Amino acid sequence: MNINYEKHFKSNRPDGRVNSVFAAHLERMRNTTPKLAFCPNINKADFLQWQNDVKAKLKEILIMPEFTSQPKPKKLSSEKRDTYTLEKWEFYPDEYTAIPFLILIPDTATKENPSPAVMCLPGSCENKESMAGEPMLDRPMCDWNPEPERDRIAYYMVKNGMVAFAFDNPETGETALDIEGGWDLLGRTRDHLCYGLLQYGESYVALSVFHKLCIMDFIKSREYVDSERLGIAAHSLGTETAIYLSLICDDFKAIVFNNAIRDQKHNYVCLTEAESGHKMKNNIGWQHIFPGVISWFDFPDLCAALAPKHLALTEGGAEFWINKIQNAYDIMGAGDNLLVSQYPRYADAKTRNFHEPPPDFGLSMETFDTIHYIDSPDHSFRAEPSIKFLKECFNI
Repeated sequence: MNINYEKHFKSNRPDGRVNSVFAAHLERMRNTTPKLAFCPNINKADFLQWQNDVKAKLKEILIMPEFTSQPKPKKLSSEKRDTYTLEKWEFYPDEYTAIPFLILIPDTATKENPSPAVMCLPGSCENKESMAGEPMLDRPMCDWNPEPERDRIAYYMVKNGMVAFAFDNPETGETALDIEGGWDLLGRTRDHLCYGLLQYGESYVALSVFHKLCIMDFIKSREYVDSERLGIAAHSLGTETAIYLSLICDDFKAIVFNNAIRDQKHNYVCLTEAESGHKMKNNIGWQHIFPGVISWFDFPDLCAALAPKHLALTEGGAEFWINKIQNAYDIMGAGDNLLVSQYPRYADAKTRNFHEPPPDFGLSMETFDTIHYIDSPDHSFRAEPSIKFLKECFNI
């Protein structure tokens, strides 16, 4: 299957129209600006109004289940580790669900000396055990651990004096069906969940945000937690929950966004080149679908709206999107609160040679990654910049 923009998407008619409804849709998207896109040329007062508008609209379109009164979280086990304690708990976001999670508590965290706490959110198929550096559970879909050293997000937090709360993604790890077939069925069960949520008027990411909001009072109530020093450390799929959650929940003071920054609408319209046998990039999984979001704003806009919160973008992204976020932080006089670090392959500025806005069409996946300075085989949690960033934010 050889697809290219000039042959299959570009209009050859005088009126600019195309017969393909898909090609027409892409062109309409290219000519549509999100209603609440960040405008760099505004003053601080206008920025604050825009920021409030973004948060209000996000709460409106992030349709979540109803919050109801449920039993308090229950401790399931407690085991001593070297310099910290590992606890397993479960909480109840609704009348049907019991969600397990882990707490890693450093020995230094006490009622008299509470420590900062970090919510740890994994990538697509990782789980809370891999983040805690613990053995994988003996059940299907709990053994994915491709980077056992790098992706120990919660372990790195507790070893650096922070309480870590580690969660699975919905219908992943221990929250997935315990059935034969394991990873062969992951796409089916998670996609089926996503399909049902979308049909119901909700979404996967909204459900994930809802779950985390349900546990916030519990996190803040732990006597060993300093509720004034809360952060999120998220990798890959977890960054989507992190960005929405940190915008609508003011409790979080620092966010580690461990993924390359990109614009979802641009991602959708620009990839019009595909080599033989290459699936079109936008078949990325229903767990990423959040109806209505890109008509209002996109990830660079939402990251900009976080200013002046401390934000670390630890796998960089295209210069155009990064500059937009940097501009927002400069408007708020908080430029020092934004950390940007690139993949090691692109750490040297001499390797980053694309300074124009990314093209809206005609890109292959390879070119897309080059423009965004993405090194996909090296995609993993970046412990060194993340830990340094959080320790500076929390003064530890």
